[in-house]
Amino acid sequence: MVWLLTFHCYGTGFHFPPALEEYERNAMKEAPFHLGPPQRKLTADAVQQVCQDHRWKLFASHVRETHVHVVVECGDTYPAEVTIAFKRRSSQLMNAAGLDHGRTKRWARNGCYVRVKELTRAVDYVVRRQGRPMVVFVGSLD
Repeated sequence: MVWLLTFHCYGTGFHFPPALEEYERNAMKEAPFHLGPPQRKLTADAVQQVCQDHRWKLFASHVRETHVHVVVECGDTYPAEVTIAFKRRSSQLMNAAGLDHGRTKRWARNGCYVRVKELTRAVDYVVRRQGRPMVVFVGSLD
C-alpha cells in the first residue's frame, strides 16, 4: 500500500480550534522545534535509510522547516509505525551529530496518513506544491 505521510516538528502545525490550541501551547514543555539545514539533511537521510532497511519503496520526500512529507510504499506496515521509525532514526542521527543538545522533544505526537490513489499527484504535491524547495528526494515512480 502507498501512503502520503506528514509529520510535524514539536510545537508546530497546530490545527485545533483556538481554545484547544492555546491549551496545547500552554502545556508544551519545550520551545517549538524547527529543522535547520543540518537537521533537514539528517531527517532526509533517515527517511531513506529506514526505507532501505525495511525494503520500503520511497517515491518522494520533502523535509521542510516545520514538517516532513513522505510518499512511501510500506507493504502491510501500519503508517503510524512507519512515521515512528522515521522520527526515531532522524533523532538518532541528530543526537549522533551533536545537534540540539538537551532537547528531548523534536517531533509532535502522531502524524497524518492518507492512502495514495494517484501516485503522480501525490509525488507532485510533495515535491512541487510545498513552496520553496528545501530537502527534496524523488525516486522512481515504477
